[in-house]
Amino acid sequence: MFQAAALAIALQVAAPIAILIWLWRRQPAGRVDWFINALAGLSIVIAVTLIAPWMMVPWQASYFYVAAAFAAAARSSRLRQPAQSGSQLRRVSRLIVAGLFAIVGCGLSGLAVAARYPPRAQVLDVACPFESGLYLVVSGGSKLLVNAHMTTLEPAPRFAPWRGQSYGVDLVKLDDFGRRASGFVSADPSDYFIHGQPVTAPCAGTVVSIANDRPDMAVASRDPDRSKLAGNHVLISCSGAELLIAPLLRDSVRVGIGSHVKAGDPLGLVGNSGNTDEPHLHLSAQRRSEGQALIGGDPVWLRIDGRFLVRNDRLFCGAL
Repeated sequence: MFQAAALAIALQVAAPIAILIWLWRRQPAGRVDWFINALAGLSIVIAVTLIAPWMMVPWQASYFYVAAAFAAAARSSRLRQPAQSGSQLRRVSRLIVAGLFAIVGCGLSGLAVAARYPPRAQVLDVACPFESGLYLVVSGGSKLLVNAHMTTLEPAPRFAPWRGQSYGVDLVKLDDFGRRASGFVSADPSDYFIHGQPVTAPCAGTVVSIANDRPDMAVASRDPDRSKLAGNHVLISCSGAELLIAPLLRDSVRVGIGSHVKAGDPLGLVGNSGNTDEPHLHLSAQRRSEGQALIGGDPVWLRIDGRFLVRNDRLFCGAL
């Protein structure tokens, strides 16, 4: 947990600020030098804003970084490197390094943008699973770069029981200041704003599986029973696919196997059971054949409230 916090500070605070300072103070030797350096700085900052999940650092900071990067690049365009400042070899070396950073930054940013478009395949349309609130997408999109669930698409046999969740979307709740918890990090699940949030059925259908007895884990802990990593959940068959809603709070599930639900019916409360790093709500869809594991089917893309959600998108539910 504290390692994740340190990584967030390094990636979303220290690195962007260092790049902004470098851009602001950079004295280009000419237009080409300025363009490559500006492209390197801007592309890296944009890549960070698109790829790193804005959970511990408020998402509003990403807009500040991009605006500040453009301002710093504009200022740098008016500066000129003093004559005879450093050897020609040093200037060329710096230009090559900046060019490599520009290639990396543009490549990562391009992949993040491409993740906003799902491949041509079946898509399940569902409603927001909450009656109200503002939610941040932590994992979502069509590339592993922004959707950690896609790891289970790999052909390794150990991923087969989890393949059905590969196109999943994870949500955390935000307050008015863009925070997802009271405090930077906490081991107590109740400190996270989404914990205990009522969950409603995102689609009409029939409940085909539930779990309601798994313990709520401390943050950064996981259920020691590896066969129960789906945690407390509801699995609904709707529109030709099965929709998983998890993890839920122990003893909060209000439906049973065989129950028919309508969109908006109460299902339970958000918890922190199963395979989880912190309280959140996971949604994923699959088509499952007889004999396949609980979430071992073929994954199906999701649209929530008509949107294909990607990491760092915000989802508004109900009247705010």
